[in-house]
Amino acid sequence: MSALRTTTAFGAIAVIVPLALSCPAGAERNEGMGALAPHPATSPAQLRPSDVPDDVLRRADDYARKGQRDRAIQEYNRALALDKNNADAFYKQGSIYGSKGDRRRAIADFGEAIKLAPTNAALWNARCWERAILGELQPALADCNESLKLKADDANTLDSRGFIHLKLGQLDDAITDYDAALKLEAKHAGSLFGRGMARLKKGDTAGGKADIDAALALRPDIKKEYARYGVK
Repeated sequence: MSALRTTTAFGAIAVIVPLALSCPAGAERNEGMGALAPHPATSPAQLRPSDVPDDVLRRADDYARKGQRDRAIQEYNRALALDKNNADAFYKQGSIYGSKGDRRRAIADFGEAIKLAPTNAALWNARCWERAILGELQPALADCNESLKLKADDANTLDSRGFIHLKLGQLDDAITDYDAALKLEAKHAGSLFGRGMARLKKGDTAGGKADIDAALALRPDIKKEYARYGVK
């Protein structure tokens, strides 16, 4: 899924994608997660009287920037206890869960955000990627297509859909999406690597190697990252 995605426009709000989250880079797949407990609830007694959602979100963002993921999640939960219709908090909390490898919770949070802001393309792409990592390729594809209906020229979403096509063995479609992503963002390491793998699978050894070498020059660990997602 991609080059590092450090910020995303969420309506008029700059949404901070916490930590080193990238799609796909930045988070490991959590194998064998099993059943997930519900999000830890924040009781009214835990809410400080001075808390207001914007203040809580800023505090959560600070923790996220510092890499204190569990503290950030506590604050996002606090924000959601104060305002259950805060799509921004759901998105940011989901991003952290994704960076921790907790894909199911990430998907659940992105789903809540989508319910609140269904015309935000970034949200659909976020859920698309998490579903793709879990191997839920058809639901992931539907999410990516919805994202691209809302914003057709987004390199990250085109990269996400290219990854899905690659996983499905639809190599020509994968290359088409990766080509489109790279026209928008020439140094998109994920798209270079994905296109390289697709080219290798089609027998284009020279083209595939060139793309993979370019991706490795941008992100030396990308081969290991994609191997965790089943792309070898």
